Amino acid sequence: RLHHLSNRYLEVDIEIRNRIMEYFPYDFSKGFEALIISAIEAGQIDQRFTPKFVVTTLQLLFSNVHKYITPGKSSDEVIDIVNQMIDLMQHGISSKNGG
Repeated sequence: RLHHLSNRYLEVDIEIRNRIMEYFPYDFSKGFEALIISAIEAGQIDQRFTPKFVVTTLQLLFSNVHKYITPGKSSDEVIDIVNQMIDLMQHGISSKNGG
């Protein structure tokens, strides 16, 4: 909860975020964005999505994976959840038969 509180605080307070970036200037999303651009160019990700949109969406998705993992879940159940997330990213949420 503390992690999420601090993330929320950083989203709201731009001044604090900028001060932290002075001390820790590395932007992890830039390196990740380069991978996304490469995947778009290789046809692995649909070109209708901008790299920034994909990066932000994936960051949101994976930074909230803990909401699916409740205490007592086995490692197999966690793997199933992550696999479902990957399926969702690959295939979307529409049914295969369209109805």
